[in-house]
Amino acid sequence: MNVRLAFAMATAYPRDILVIDEVIGAGDMFFMEKAVERIRAASDMAQILVLASHGYGAIESFCNRCICMERGQIVADGAVSDVWAEYQARSAT
Repeated sequence: MNVRLAFAMATAYPRDILVIDEVIGAGDMFFMEKAVERIRAASDMAQILVLASHGYGAIESFCNRCICMERGQIVADGAVSDVWAEYQARSAT
Protein backbone atom coordinates (compact mmCIF):
# COMPACT_ATOMS: atom_id res chain seq x y z
CA MET A 1 0.00 0.00 0.00
CA ASN A 2 2.90 2.38 0.63
CA VAL A 3 4.05 2.05 -2.97
CA ARG A 4 0.54 2.76 -4.23
CA LEU A 5 0.23 5.83 -2.02
CA ALA A 6 3.63 7.16 -3.08
CA PHE A 7 2.75 6.58 -6.73
CA ALA A 8 -0.56 8.40 -6.35
CA MET A 9 1.18 11.35 -4.70
CA ALA A 10 3.94 11.48 -7.32
CA THR A 11 1.46 11.59 -10.20
CA ALA A 12 -1.22 13.78 -8.60
CA TYR A 13 0.14 17.08 -9.94
CA PRO A 14 1.76 17.99 -13.24
CA ARG A 15 5.56 17.81 -13.15
CA ASP A 16 8.28 18.90 -15.55
CA ILE A 17 10.24 15.75 -14.70
CA LEU A 18 8.57 12.51 -13.64
CA VAL A 19 10.77 9.80 -12.08
CA ILE A 20 9.26 6.33 -11.70
CA ASP A 21 11.09 3.30 -10.31
CA GLU A 22 9.54 -0.14 -11.00
CA VAL A 23 6.09 0.90 -9.74
CA ILE A 24 4.24 -0.86 -12.55
CA GLY A 25 5.13 -4.28 -11.15
CA ALA A 26 4.20 -3.36 -7.57
CA GLY A 27 0.60 -4.48 -7.54
CA ASP A 28 -2.15 -6.64 -8.93
CA MET A 29 -3.45 -6.47 -12.50
CA PHE A 30 -6.06 -3.81 -11.65
CA PHE A 31 -3.39 -1.56 -10.11
CA MET A 32 -1.03 -2.09 -13.04
CA GLU A 33 -3.72 -1.09 -15.55
CA LYS A 34 -4.53 2.05 -13.56
CA ALA A 35 -0.82 2.82 -13.12
CA VAL A 36 -0.20 2.62 -16.86
CA GLU A 37 -3.10 4.99 -17.54
CA ARG A 38 -1.86 7.40 -14.90
CA ILE A 39 1.73 7.29 -16.15
CA ARG A 40 0.54 8.01 -19.69
CA ALA A 41 -1.46 11.02 -18.51
CA ALA A 42 1.36 12.31 -16.30
CA SER A 43 4.04 11.78 -18.96
CA ASP A 44 1.94 13.69 -21.50
CA MET A 45 2.18 16.70 -19.19
CA ALA A 46 5.82 16.18 -18.18
CA GLN A 47 8.74 17.23 -20.33
CA ILE A 48 10.91 14.34 -19.12
CA LEU A 49 10.00 10.85 -17.89
CA VAL A 50 12.71 8.79 -16.17
CA LEU A 51 11.55 5.19 -15.83
CA ALA A 52 13.73 2.66 -14.02
CA SER A 53 12.64 -0.83 -14.96
CA HIS A 54 13.79 -4.34 -15.80
CA GLY A 55 10.67 -4.89 -17.92
CA TYR A 56 10.90 -4.43 -21.68
CA GLY A 57 7.16 -3.84 -22.08
CA ALA A 58 7.14 -0.81 -19.81
CA ILE A 59 10.27 0.64 -21.35
CA GLU A 60 9.05 0.08 -24.89
CA SER A 61 5.66 1.63 -24.10
CA PHE A 62 6.89 4.82 -22.49
CA CYS A 63 10.42 5.52 -23.69
CA ASN A 64 12.03 6.72 -26.90
CA ARG A 65 15.55 6.43 -25.50
CA CYS A 66 17.07 3.87 -23.16
CA ILE A 67 20.14 3.83 -20.92
CA CYS A 68 21.56 0.67 -19.38
CA MET A 69 23.61 1.11 -16.23
CA GLU A 70 25.86 -1.30 -14.43
CA ARG A 71 27.35 -0.48 -11.04
CA GLY A 72 26.51 3.20 -11.53
CA GLN A 73 28.13 3.45 -14.95
CA ILE A 74 26.38 3.88 -18.31
CA VAL A 75 27.18 0.83 -20.45
CA ALA A 76 24.68 1.44 -23.28
CA ASP A 77 22.70 4.44 -24.49
CA GLY A 78 20.41 4.69 -27.50
CA ALA A 79 17.34 3.15 -29.09
CA VAL A 80 15.24 1.00 -26.76
CA SER A 81 15.62 -2.20 -28.81
CA ASP A 82 19.41 -1.81 -29.12
CA VAL A 83 19.98 -1.08 -25.45
CA TRP A 84 17.60 -3.87 -24.42
CA ALA A 85 19.65 -6.33 -26.50
CA GLU A 86 22.78 -5.15 -24.69
CA TYR A 87 21.05 -5.50 -21.32
CA GLN A 88 19.94 -9.06 -22.19
CA ALA A 89 23.46 -9.98 -23.29
CA ARG A 90 24.93 -8.63 -20.04
CA SER A 91 22.28 -10.38 -17.95
CA ALA A 92 23.04 -13.74 -19.57
CA THR A 93 26.66 -13.73 -18.36
